[in-house]
Amino acid sequence: RSARGSVLVFVDSDVLAPPWFLSAHMQNHERGGCFVDAPAISVRGAKPPQWPRFDAAWVRALATVDRWGAPFVTANASCRKEDFVAAGGFDEMFGTRYGWEDSELGVRFLERGLHRVRNRRAYVLHWQGTGRDWRERGRKQEESGFNAAYFVSKHPKPAVRRWVSRRLRAGRALAACGIDVIRSTAMCSRRDRGQGPPEWMVQVHEAVRYAMGFGMVRQSDGETTPREHRCT
Repeated sequence: RSARGSVLVFVDSDVLAPPWFLSAHMQNHERGGCFVDAPAISVRGAKPPQWPRFDAAWVRALATVDRWGAPFVTANASCRKEDFVAAGGFDEMFGTRYGWEDSELGVRFLERGLHRVRNRRAYVLHWQGTGRDWRERGRKQEESGFNAAYFVSKHPKPAVRRWVSRRLRAGRALAACGIDVIRSTAMCSRRDRGQGPPEWMVQVHEAVRYAMGFGMVRQSDGETTPREHRCT
C-alpha cells in the first residue's frame, strides 16, 4: 500500500540479487498486462561472500530449466501496482501463517487475464542454509499445510490441488506407515546433536507436519474457516 512506484518487486530477506535484477524485471512491464515469476536458485551451506558467482555456468543452467511451480512466489516476483490493487492485494485471511498467500494472489492475477511471464534472467540466489532449527521448519510446514487447505477451498482447481499436494501425499504416505508427528519429533530429537538431525529426517518431519496442518482446517457449509484454528 505504501509503495509509490508503478511496479512492485518482491524478494525474500535471504536472497542475493545480481546487478541486472531490477532492469530484467522492468523489461517485462513496459507494456503491462503481465506479472513476472523468476527463479530463486537454492544455495546451501555457504554464506556471502563465499556464494557462487551470479554468472556461474551451473547457476545460469538452473535458471534456464526453471519451468515448474505455483505462480507468483514472492521470493522473486513482480507485478504492476495497479494490477495488485485491482486484484485486491494479498488475502489477509491467511493471517501471519507461513505459505501460499502469494500464490493465491497469483491465481487471481491469472483469473483477471494477466499473462504469467517466466523471466529466467531475473534470477536470484536463495540461501537455504544448513543446521536450521528443525522444530521451526516443522512449525512453518504445519502452517503451510493449514494455509494450503484454505487455498484449495478458495480455488478448487486441479492446478491448485496439484501445487499443494506433493508434500501432502508424502505426509499421508508416512502416516500410513505409522510415522506421525509424535514419532517424527522423537526421531529428530534423538538425532539432534547441536548440528540438527540429518536432512532426510527433517524432510520427513516437515511432511507429516504439513499433512497435519492440512487436516486441521474445519469445513463448514462448504467454506473453510482458517481464522479460528479449529481442529476436526
